[in-house]
Amino acid sequence: MPEVNNQAIETIYGEIYGRDALILKDIIFDMSPLELKVVASLWLPHCQPSRGLEGEALICFKFKNIKSLTITMIDESKYQLVQKSCFDKVFDKEQDEHYVLSTYDHIFDVIGQCEVSYK
Repeated sequence: MPEVNNQAIETIYGEIYGRDALILKDIIFDMSPLELKVVASLWLPHCQPSRGLEGEALICFKFKNIKSLTITMIDESKYQLVQKSCFDKVFDKEQDEHYVLSTYDHIFDVIGQCEVSYK
């Protein structure tokens, strides 16, 4: 795999680390327009810097205006060894909005806009 220039994205809880930090709760996929909504349970102790939060919170990643989408089992992903966190922005000369979201079992590689909301 070529070298990847990526950076962890800060959420309101901090940067998210650890394979079991995000447990998938729901996926909503629309074909027209191409959109993906990933709802996950976020285990708060896996966020850095630590804010002393315990338990879990629901977090929603909504991807819009998707140009490319790949969903891979985490153990088979090309990003597994180069990820900085569970939610990275990839800096790519050809694509402006490139994200890699990693849940316990899956990696979502998305080129498109992303909005994060909290419940």
